[in-house]
Amino acid sequence: RGEEITRRREKTSQEIESTGRKIQEIQGRIDEQMSRVENQKVSRAQKIQEREAQVAQAKKLEAALEELEKNLSAQRERLHLHQSRLNSLLELQKNFEGYQEGVRAILLKRQAEDPGPNGIRGLVEDIFEVEPKYECAVESVLGERLQHIIVQDHEETMKAIEYLKSRGSGRSGFIPLSPKQPPAPSSPPPLCEGVLPLMNVVHVKEEFLPLAAILFEDVWIVQDLRQALDLWTRDSFWKTLVTLDGEVLQPSGILTGGSKAQIGSGTFHRKREIRELTRLTERMRKEVAALEAQQEQMASGLKALEASVETLTQALHQEDLQILGATKEIDQHQMELRQLKQKIE
Repeated sequence: RGEEITRRREKTSQEIESTGRKIQEIQGRIDEQMSRVENQKVSRAQKIQEREAQVAQAKKLEAALEELEKNLSAQRERLHLHQSRLNSLLELQKNFEGYQEGVRAILLKRQAEDPGPNGIRGLVEDIFEVEPKYECAVESVLGERLQHIIVQDHEETMKAIEYLKSRGSGRSGFIPLSPKQPPAPSSPPPLCEGVLPLMNVVHVKEEFLPLAAILFEDVWIVQDLRQALDLWTRDSFWKTLVTLDGEVLQPSGILTGGSKAQIGSGTFHRKREIRELTRLTERMRKEVAALEAQQEQMASGLKALEASVETLTQALHQEDLQILGATKEIDQHQMELRQLKQKIE
């Protein structure tokens, strides 16, 4: 009987020892899983913070993209309006609308012929540019000469006149590319504020400088009609004077003036508008292209952010599942641990 008690004690001791080892093993698993769960919770909190930052960044980028698209749409609309205006002006210029009958006939004939060098070099209004401030003065002093046709020489003039006569197509003025030089000009007027040679304010293509000198050599710009008349009364002065408003005072005393609306044919202003619109539309096309590139870059960035947010959302979902699964396992291990402890007790 004493041996049996001893065996029972040994068996009980062994069971207690085995249960203790199981308790330690289960406690180790619990500690390991709890540590893993804590790490996952820290990782989850970091991912939530990162996702919130990316969501805020995406909203900010989306608002910026919306504003950029509004600007792009407005810029495209402005470009379309300017381009439409330019196209209309170019069409008028192509058909030589607004020109005298004879001038239009010669220009249309030249346009219809094979391209290449010929004796018709263009119009007077084509050989120079001038600031808008002085347009009225230039157009007033040149008048119909703005539409005079520049020819290589007067042999070409004779052919052009014969063509107009044969077709009954009106008349035109012709100026040779190398005109006959006039006698030396009279002495310049005394220095006065606002008085300057007209040649100083026109920008002439180099090959036409001799011709421009004939057209503008003895023409001076003055501020107003009173200043022009004061200069004209001086006996030593023999110049053509033109005011900024377009009044023209000839050396002989003949004075032309009146409403600005009656000056010129409008083709001179039209060509200036074409030049300005050409430069403007070219610049606007570059601006639109830059905005489109920026739009594409921002849209690509927004798409990447949205994809990153979605990836983080999926990763958070997986971590939630892992934390939930680990928590269940910990609960099971703790239940098993309680049972083993109760068994020992």
